[in-house]
Amino acid sequence: MKFFYLIFTFVIVCCLTELTAQVKSYELVGTLKTENDQLVPFKLKFEVREDGSLHGQSETNFFSEDRTKSEISGKLDFKKQYLSFGEIRNLSTSSNANPNEFCYIRVDKLPWKKSVNKTIFNGRFTGFYPDSSICAKGDIYLVSIDMLKEFVDNNDALSGIKDSLKQHYGDSLTPISREEIIKEIDIKAPLINESKAVFQWYSSEIRINIWDNFEEDNDLFSIYVNDELRHQSEVATAFKKPYLFRFEGDSCTIRIVAENEGTRPPNTFQAQLVDSDKSRTLETKLKKGEFVEFVFIKAK
Repeated sequence: MKFFYLIFTFVIVCCLTELTAQVKSYELVGTLKTENDQLVPFKLKFEVREDGSLHGQSETNFFSEDRTKSEISGKLDFKKQYLSFGEIRNLSTSSNANPNEFCYIRVDKLPWKKSVNKTIFNGRFTGFYPDSSICAKGDIYLVSIDMLKEFVDNNDALSGIKDSLKQHYGDSLTPISREEIIKEIDIKAPLINESKAVFQWYSSEIRINIWDNFEEDNDLFSIYVNDELRHQSEVATAFKKPYLFRFEGDSCTIRIVAENEGTRPPNTFQAQLVDSDKSRTLETKLKKGEFVEFVFIKAK
């Protein structure tokens, strides 16, 4: 679950089409909306058994430094058409909050409405601290993940999180077209030493999220912007770490150098390049001292 200092309201976007009594996996994506209109992205994954019981995990702030995953359990009542679930405990977190400051969501008998080929949930939730005192209350909305773009675009209540959701789901919602990438490499394969990718760039900032998509093994790297060292001895962890650089001039070159090969060679990390509502994720496979380069050309 996520860590809160303020009371919030909750909005989720969920994947539930063609509900059946069979064991099936679902992914839910959306936001929390606070009573003071704070919106926090949220993700839910679970399996539903034949008796309607469900088990899985939730994830809040999934593209920020305070990302937290929690275990959930609950029930889908297909006959009465409602969803109930609650967060049980944290599985992992990148937040520095104390354990007693985490707020765990509970949703009781959330009704859904089925329209043509989609299912939409709309109701209320309550958040509780570990001592059972209430930390939050709010509204909750759910739709299928493949409807996320349409739902966000047409729901005024979600306008504040439109860019955030598209940044995280850029490849599925608004992927960078192949024409925007000058392919000097095969970007679908892991990038090796001296690989270079060239992009047309539309934003005034360059946002790069870096993490170790495999097992953490202390992979270290440095980041150079136009040959100037900006970050040294950074550790690739399981959680995305954001880096933000201002785009000045007509072009910008960012070089990422492997400082070691970790405890399980080679040095591997994922780099997600975010340009406004578009994103592209690349993977590396480097030895100590090797590097990859990203060249950004200002779009006219």
